[in-house]
Amino acid sequence: MFADGKTRRAVGVAATPETIEFVQPGAAHPRLGAGIPDAVVLSAGERLDCLRARVTEGHGRIDEAAALRLMDRPVAMKSNLHNVLFVPEHLRLHVAHASHARPAAEEPAVVLDLAALLAAMPEVRRPAADVVPRPGATFAAADSLDPLPDDRRDTRDCLAGLVWQPGRFTVRLEPPAAGRGDFTVRFPTPRPGGTTANDEVAMEWYVARDPEGTMVPAPACVVVHESGSGMTFGRMIAQGLAARGVHGCMIHLPYYGLRRPAGTKPGPESLVRAVPQAVADVRRARDAVAALPGVDPERVGIQGTSLGGFVTATAAALDNGFSSVFVVLAGGDIAGVLADGRRDVETLKVRLAAAGMSEGEVRDAFRAVEPLRLAHRLDPARTWLYSARYDDVVPPRHAALLADAARLAPEHHVQLHADHYTGIVYLPLVLAQMRGHILATRAGD
Repeated sequence: MFADGKTRRAVGVAATPETIEFVQPGAAHPRLGAGIPDAVVLSAGERLDCLRARVTEGHGRIDEAAALRLMDRPVAMKSNLHNVLFVPEHLRLHVAHASHARPAAEEPAVVLDLAALLAAMPEVRRPAADVVPRPGATFAAADSLDPLPDDRRDTRDCLAGLVWQPGRFTVRLEPPAAGRGDFTVRFPTPRPGGTTANDEVAMEWYVARDPEGTMVPAPACVVVHESGSGMTFGRMIAQGLAARGVHGCMIHLPYYGLRRPAGTKPGPESLVRAVPQAVADVRRARDAVAALPGVDPERVGIQGTSLGGFVTATAAALDNGFSSVFVVLAGGDIAGVLADGRRDVETLKVRLAAAGMSEGEVRDAFRAVEPLRLAHRLDPARTWLYSARYDDVVPPRHAALLADAARLAPEHHVQLHADHYTGIVYLPLVLAQMRGHILATRAGD
């Protein structure tokens, strides 16, 4: 179906490699039935009959709200995964995704303003970066870690288990794996554990470029991925930021991706035992990114999703090293999440038990990086939390705990009408907001 908002006309198209056929508004068709004036109605079987009846009944009175209801069941099947209502004349999209319990037609729709998203795209041109990075290049870096003193004993104990003696280190560029950014960035972990592959941190660098493809000087963001081994959502964030004029650098957490020892497949227990290393690696990543050519060292933000969101909240609270902080689908009270969370959390608990980790060992490992122990140290003016109202993996009360502990104003806690998975429909809007905040803030402001 093609629709033009300027002419208010639409046409249906049926095409194969051998034939192409057009269905004009109001036209009859052997497979679609009699024409309906000013309408092109495409479907099949009983779904077509129901859709035609709805269009006929509401003919001349169908606005956006009524059009959404045209897709209600049984026009939508039980297997209905995605629904989109396009409003070309106003450049709006209504998008709904299925949850684990209900088809898309029974879930709330998100409204995307295409005009606003286009307006938020990066400027047409920026000056080129002075240095063109190449594989094999190395850059000198130094830890800027500077934990502020704290009057809470529990906070001091938590910091003591996470910080390290700052020092100098070298950042190295390598060719990327296929589809994994423009460069692989390497640097040593500040908390080595004795496994060579894991102790060499890896990041995928997605370079910010102008329309001609030339790298440009720009802010950057360290992206901390979710728990899935494919790191798919983290990669989408890094790519999306680069497309919007912000260098995206997705770090591989301990025992993920390039940090897995060759010929092994470490289980989740490996990361759980290494979470303090993950926090340290993420904080050092800020200084590794700041050393890269073309990166504004005063504007290096951090973003993390789900598991990465918990790591992000804790790493950002060590000091004020990051210029802006974005925690997505995470919160506080990890022990409570392990007790209350469903789906991914339930699977994680089963796998940890199978690996021989007791509940006490898991609880102690996560307590070492509990965000609520440090959240009061986050700068509420430079921290944003994105939670989902219907999240049953990280239930909403855990996001509220973090928001309260970090003293976030209501406009800094964005509550999405989604669950832990369908929140992806908000990604364009979240990326646009992140870009604006990253551009507007500097470390220490």
